[in-house]
This record gives sequence, C-alpha cells and structure tokens, in this order.
Amino acid sequence: MARADRDFVGEVDIPVRPSKVMYAGLDEWSANEQKVIDRLNLRHTSSRKLYGDSNAILKWIADEDIKQLAVHFDVDAILPGRFPPILFNKPGTDKTFLSGVPRGRLEPEHVVRLLRDVSAACEIVGMAITEYISWDAIETRKLLSQLPLV
Repeated sequence: MARADRDFVGEVDIPVRPSKVMYAGLDEWSANEQKVIDRLNLRHTSSRKLYGDSNAILKWIADEDIKQLAVHFDVDAILPGRFPPILFNKPGTDKTFLSGVPRGRLEPEHVVRLLRDVSAACEIVGMAITEYISWDAIETRKLLSQLPLV
C-alpha cells in the first residue's frame, strides 16, 4: 500500500492511514495535489468552514477516534495582510508577486481558535510550523552586513 519512495517507506514502522490526514483551511491546490488528494481520498475543509467554528475538524477527530495528533501548520494559510512573515509579503514586491500561487484566507484568530479546540479534543504531540519567513530578520541582516562591524 506504500505510495512513496521505497527507501523512505522502509524506515516507517507505522504508516499513517490516509483517513488520519486532514487538510484544514485549504481552498486551492495544484492539479498534481488534486490527484494525490483524490487517489488517497484525503479529507479537507475550506477556510470558509473554519471562520465560525472548528466543527469540521472536531467531527473528523471524533469519527477517526484520534487521541494524538501531529499538526503541520503552514503559516501561509493566513491572510498575507494579517501576518507579515509569509512569502507573499517579501519586501520590494507588489500584489503581482507569485500571482498564480493561492494565498491563505484564514485570520490569525481562526488558527488560534482551531488549534485550541483541537488540543481540547485530543493531544497535540507535535507541530511543524512551516512557510514562516522572517522578512524583518532578513532585512536587518542585509542592513547590518553593510556596516563596518567586527
């Protein structure tokens, strides 16, 4: 049933069943991603369904009897204008930067509420925070590199 690199799959003692995967806040994806979602029958819920409550995710947790959960949190699921350290907010670019790439639509408070609700329903045993780009730190490094510092 493995659908990945044979060497990688060989290192996995307990594979994750596709029913135990949920994409939360995902509104758009590429054609290749759609093929994977369809082939594995992966569940997903849109950002619109998460605006008012976390019920879609909580139902999935209950249906799958999930007791422990690892979270992969892409910060670019948040509206770029509401969270600066996202790729779309690269200094010196305009609104056309990466125009073909879907932008997040969640407010930061939606994400906080969702993660709080999930942690009340099951134990979060790990969290990867990805797609975070500290533009301020990068710009500060560029500035300081021009100074005559030791």
